[in-house]
Amino acid sequence: MNVNKLLQTPLSELDFSVVDVETTGMSAQFNRIMDIGIVKMRGSIIVDRWQALIDPKQDVPYWITFYTHLSNTHVKGQPSFDKFAPKILELLSESVFVAHNVSFDYGFVESEYKRLGVRFEAPKICTVKLGRGLLPQLSSLNLDSLSKHYNIEITDRHRALPDAEATAIVLSKFIDVAQKDFGAKNFMDLSKLQRAYMPFSRGRRLGGFPNLFTK
Repeated sequence: MNVNKLLQTPLSELDFSVVDVETTGMSAQFNRIMDIGIVKMRGSIIVDRWQALIDPKQDVPYWITFYTHLSNTHVKGQPSFDKFAPKILELLSESVFVAHNVSFDYGFVESEYKRLGVRFEAPKICTVKLGRGLLPQLSSLNLDSLSKHYNIEITDRHRALPDAEATAIVLSKFIDVAQKDFGAKNFMDLSKLQRAYMPFSRGRRLGGFPNLFTK
């Protein structure tokens, strides 16, 4: 992707891939993707959706099942990541990788490709960082809080595609705010509106697991 061309691309012409992954744990190095959802956008418009359950080739811990409602029963025997790798790469190519806490989702996708000997690289937008720049008045920027703020209904929360769809709608709202209130015209303008993450102490703890935080 031509970086200089990307930076100047008008927001209405930008291609976004909004991604959410559900995983067997919190470490991209040691854990694996078991559910992935990708929502394709052109500017603020959703143009396609794709989802897959993936056999992570490792057991799903009970606390992950508590969180995602996915267990070994759901994912064992599904195709492994390498079978989906060409399709996922096709969906993500020539687009901006967007996620709610992008370092988590991007890190897992990057690690899965690294295991296959493929270098994955894409420009990124984080809707947490973007929310902090656009809506500093909000005390919480997790996906539940932003969905409530924008009256977005999420069915099957903590499954990859529903969460990716909610994030895509949040992104479309953010693009509108960025254009109307901040004069953003292109990718460079949008990227500059991102702000550093909130400290973890302001996140919402995952019930029953004091050291984990929800998106």
